[in-house]
Amino acid sequence: MANQRASRRALVIGSQCAALGRLSFLPQVAEDLAALLTDPRLGDCESALEPGPLLVDPSWTTMITAVQKAFRTANDSESTLVLALLGHGIANDEDFYFLPRNGTGSGSSYKDVFLSQLLKEELRNAAYLDGLLVLLDTCHAGVGAAQAAKWQEVGLGRHLRRYEMVTASADRPAYGGKVTKALIDVLRCGIPAAGTTIDARYLGDPLWQAAPDQRPQRITRDGGGWRQPGDEGLWWAHNAAHDVTANGAGALGAVRDRIVELTGHLQPTAILGDLVTAAETSPRVALVGPRGSGKSTLAAALARPETTRGRVPARFVQAIAFATRASTLADLAGTLAAQLEEAVPGFTDASHRYLRRLSSGEKQSLDALHQHVTGPLTLVAPPPAVRLVIDALDELPAATRSSLVHALTAADAELRLVVTARPDSPRPPGSHILSTAQASDDTITAYLHARGVAEGHRPTLVRHASGNWLHAHLLADRALRPGFDVATLPDDMRLTLTALYDDELLAAGAHDTSFWQSTLRPIIGVLAVAGAGPVLPLPLLVTASGHLHGPATTTQVRDALVSISGLVVRTQPGQPAEHVGLFHSSLAEDYLVRPDNGQFTVEPSEYHAALAEAIKELAPLDRQTLTDPLHQYALGAEAHHRWNAYRDSGAVIESLKGRSAGSAVNERELWHHWPAIFEATLGPEHAHTLTARANLAAATGMAGDWAAARDEFAELVPLYEQVLGREHPDTLRNRAIFAKVTGKAGDWAAARDQFAELLPIVENELGPKDPETLTVRSDLATWTGEAGNWAAARDQFAELLPLRTSVSGAKDPETLSVRSNLASSTGSAGNWAAARDQFAELLPVFENVLGPKDPATLNHRANLGNATGEADDPVTARAKFSELLPVYEEVLGPEHPDTLTARSNLAGWTGEAGDWPAARDQFAELLPVRQQVLGPEHPHTLYTRASLARANRHAGNPGAARDELARLVPVYEKVLGLDHPDTIIVRKNLDSLESAGLAN
Repeated sequence: MANQRASRRALVIGSQCAALGRLSFLPQVAEDLAALLTDPRLGDCESALEPGPLLVDPSWTTMITAVQKAFRTANDSESTLVLALLGHGIANDEDFYFLPRNGTGSGSSYKDVFLSQLLKEELRNAAYLDGLLVLLDTCHAGVGAAQAAKWQEVGLGRHLRRYEMVTASADRPAYGGKVTKALIDVLRCGIPAAGTTIDARYLGDPLWQAAPDQRPQRITRDGGGWRQPGDEGLWWAHNAAHDVTANGAGALGAVRDRIVELTGHLQPTAILGDLVTAAETSPRVALVGPRGSGKSTLAAALARPETTRGRVPARFVQAIAFATRASTLADLAGTLAAQLEEAVPGFTDASHRYLRRLSSGEKQSLDALHQHVTGPLTLVAPPPAVRLVIDALDELPAATRSSLVHALTAADAELRLVVTARPDSPRPPGSHILSTAQASDDTITAYLHARGVAEGHRPTLVRHASGNWLHAHLLADRALRPGFDVATLPDDMRLTLTALYDDELLAAGAHDTSFWQSTLRPIIGVLAVAGAGPVLPLPLLVTASGHLHGPATTTQVRDALVSISGLVVRTQPGQPAEHVGLFHSSLAEDYLVRPDNGQFTVEPSEYHAALAEAIKELAPLDRQTLTDPLHQYALGAEAHHRWNAYRDSGAVIESLKGRSAGSAVNERELWHHWPAIFEATLGPEHAHTLTARANLAAATGMAGDWAAARDEFAELVPLYEQVLGREHPDTLRNRAIFAKVTGKAGDWAAARDQFAELLPIVENELGPKDPETLTVRSDLATWTGEAGNWAAARDQFAELLPLRTSVSGAKDPETLSVRSNLASSTGSAGNWAAARDQFAELLPVFENVLGPKDPATLNHRANLGNATGEADDPVTARAKFSELLPVYEEVLGPEHPDTLTARSNLAGWTGEAGDWPAARDQFAELLPVRQQVLGPEHPHTLYTRASLARANRHAGNPGAARDELARLVPVYEKVLGLDHPDTIIVRKNLDSLESAGLAN
């Protein structure tokens, strides 16, 4: 989806009427406009006609035919049509005519083109047209605009068609193509204050500045002028000021549009200045306030200083994320990282470097924020001062919020944080708390003025708003609708939120029961269960609405969205990556889904079901792609919709197990709240409750907390045995996981004993050659070795190998793993020469099956090198690692943990081969890299320091060795513990040096 072009068609007509004077700006300006509109970086249109987007000096017949063909082409492809007409125009009373080459200029519709009627008829007949944009640069073009303003409804039934017309003049002459030239200049340069696209809201000032005497006009479907929002999906070009064609379809474009939407009529208040001061003086700030107090707008203002009249310094915030109930940590990290790539020099390179450093285990255990935001920031030099903003922290699921707060508060001290939340919600520890203030009457008055509300209406609206920004927004929308009468507002009471929502929906047409049921209800109901904010990809909304017998095409849905534009927010409107949502959570929580409140409510379960079916159709489990926005939404929301639609726990588990979250820590986040939900609904012993607990525990272990996983499985296994029986496959499977996490948690002997007890049961129930039986046998051998009996482990792998080969085949990865483990255990049991030979025999198989540069093949080569050295041939071992290291650097990168291990092995075997000074220098070069990549207290970093001390001793500098070990012992004791084997070895080495009398 990210690489799709918008569905847009363009036709530019430049016409010289032979009966009138020649226009000097044609055809050049028409050619320039056609080129701009069809440039993928700007107008992003395809030609509406096969010969090309430009029609010069057509006859009456040719022009009529061309316009009709352009409408048909756009309609058939469900595209937006951009139609520009440049040339001569005349007004005859209230009628406007565009003059073709053979026009008379007398206002005869048989010779001159009666434009308004032509466009109205074509628009009426183009049911699938995704909106119409018209530029009319002629004399008296405003007369044509006035006619368009009277079109009202031109579709069938209640379907309002989306159109917008920009004219170069009112009822007066136009000269030299000034407006079109200005339009081209603006679109080529872009507008920094706009979002990802430029629509007509941003064109009023530059067009009026270019041609003030002509009085350029803008007409929208509801008769609005330059101040009206119109349809933001009808845009003229991508915003060149932001280079959004590179990233506009992703997180960066979405967050830009959200910032612009929130700050469109910003009134900088004293609280904004207080927020800036707090953020400058405190590393963590929490802005708290009740719903409707403007927290999101204040957060967005920090990221858009140009709208704050100097209250916010330039580049004050480097990234902002707007949290929703559907947000995952990966979503938030992606949004922040996309902005940091632009705001922080060197961040993109640092991000690539950081990800290449991570081992496979770290990619599973480190959360997305660490991998994509805080981790890369540690590699940017010099360390940047970065301030992040997280809006609506309280909206996040508990597990996501907890992970986010932990990741950000554990980050580097240079990282500053601003969050917004409701007063009673959790927030980062140590935060400076700042409460929002009620907006003053003067501030609300200024806001209404900025919105274009008539001066006489403002006092009454201010009284009803009572300092609440949510009420002020809805009241302004009401006041801007045609026909508004301030006298209809009650004098003796303040309008409630329910009454304001009633009014919005009535104005959108909900008073017509048929229109409410067939058009508005399916769309707003789906949005209500999707959550507030622009969270829902438009294709899912379209498909879900269709399942509810509502609007079922993109065009129909966008037509309906414009009718409720005051209640929804859209990012990247009119583009393939468009996302939609309700503008505020109160619309769903306090109105739509509460049957006792308001005139227009919905039953949530049927809309959850429609979304679940839409996800199943557009983002099926068997074709998931994590980079696709539809699948990204499904990952976090499908289980939620399935549960609230059907209370089907099996469907929830199918979704959670069927969609890969990309890492164990992400899986843990997704599973986190389901055990409690299932236990409360189904009971603690229900099979699906146990399944949810087991999957959460497994993800917890894979994310690095093996002890917690072990403890959870210790409680789970007896329940499985009680509920399903000791010999049930699920019981056996979870016993195997329990044994494995026990070993991973450090109790190798207990893991060995658990697998030894489990093996005969599995063999009896599943058979000796069942793949799960073979896996249990392999795990038993592994933990037997780790528990210290490598000879027994060797024999167990030797017995397993022929079975695994017969079941899986000689070249299956599982078979190769057994052969590799057999070689390793043979060496660990004391026969390194045999291990070396086994690794050597196996290497060509790895290279043939996996490829010579596959990471598993490289690791096998490293095992061969180490076995060679352990078999008393350090010179050959050194040579093997000298050959292997450049390959590691090429494939994994110079800072990947496996590459650094290869460097360590090369240094070690260099010393064992007799060149201890060279080994010392290699360890000395490796140490700062490991300190930077892994951290100063990582076990591998400590091992490098110990190895450097050993190399110094053998290279003739025992004093340096002693001093290093003296500094190192306390660190080992702190990090690994007093009784850890490595701590004991390092302490003994220090004692050896000191007892040898080397202190002097």
